[in-house]
Amino acid sequence: MYKQKEDSGDWYVEDNREHLRIKVNHLAAESRIIRREENKLRTKVSRKHGTELETRENQLRLAKRLDKARRRNDSQEAIMLSMRLKLANHRRYVLRPAARSAGLALGFIKGRTLDEMERPRNAASLERKPYKHPDWKEIQRMCSAYGRAGWNGPEAAIPSYVK
Repeated sequence: MYKQKEDSGDWYVEDNREHLRIKVNHLAAESRIIRREENKLRTKVSRKHGTELETRENQLRLAKRLDKARRRNDSQEAIMLSMRLKLANHRRYVLRPAARSAGLALGFIKGRTLDEMERPRNAASLERKPYKHPDWKEIQRMCSAYGRAGWNGPEAAIPSYVK
């Protein structure tokens, strides 16, 4: 964020939140692109076999089909299935946590609290789906890198078990 000095009128950079905002947008765009490519590969495979393989229950079936395709040397199907699995895993387990950490860091730099950015969890929702805690060290690193000079992040927002 740019500020103007009152005495001289010169502009200076107070923090680099624009860079972090661009990073958040790029992570979201990368996720959309990967999902689009997954859909293309899913369409190619389902045209060949006449089945739809997107449900969670069919992920194991997809891995078994990949193994069978490799054993019978059907290299084209094996390549498509393995590429789709790699793309899906990258989107779910690499991009999603990185986007969450970057979004939380941007919100903390803007002065928001965790409850304002994420829905608070209650016991009933924790029973249905286990809560995955954010990567607090990565959030703090981004806050110090993109926030005001000398600011190490939101001490009050980071839970005590992390410190």
